[in-house]
Amino acid sequence: MNMRICATAFATAALVLIASTPQKAQAVSMQVYTSSIHQVAFTAGISLGHVVTASSNFNRLFAGGTFEARCPSTYLYPIPGSRGLPAQSLVFGTSITVTIPTIVPTVMDMPGFENLPGGTSLTCNYNWTASAEEASYTIGAGGIGFTIGGEKINDSGSVPFDLYKPTDDDGSSRGGCLRY
Repeated sequence: MNMRICATAFATAALVLIASTPQKAQAVSMQVYTSSIHQVAFTAGISLGHVVTASSNFNRLFAGGTFEARCPSTYLYPIPGSRGLPAQSLVFGTSITVTIPTIVPTVMDMPGFENLPGGTSLTCNYNWTASAEEASYTIGAGGIGFTIGGEKINDSGSVPFDLYKPTDDDGSSRGGCLRY
């Protein structure tokens, strides 16, 4: 019986020591980089995308994000997208870079652009989100336990861009271009 009390006291002391040891303030970190968001000259194409780079002290990590290119017009529909990827290593310390969408920058057509009246100029937004989440582990002994890891970071932002659809001299619509 004394041996069991000793083992429990030792396990409890070890857990208290581990728990009270100063830990790094943040085990997961993340940076976000947006590409140059703009309308491709004379087309409905929008050049867009962003990159999420994340790292963790733990051996498993998930990072990703979403985007939506949206213009304030009933003629146009948003361009949505998302992507996320896991990463793992055999030892502690993992990093990952995720491009959203798969290729950055990429050109995607703004749905409904052909219906937009000529001479229309709009300020649109590329709205993005990014997140990174590390694995969590539960350590316990003698009926006492605690969880480490499991930290999650979220970020978001918006990048404005101009969309312009000019008219021909006769008043008819033609392809759009970016107005400088």
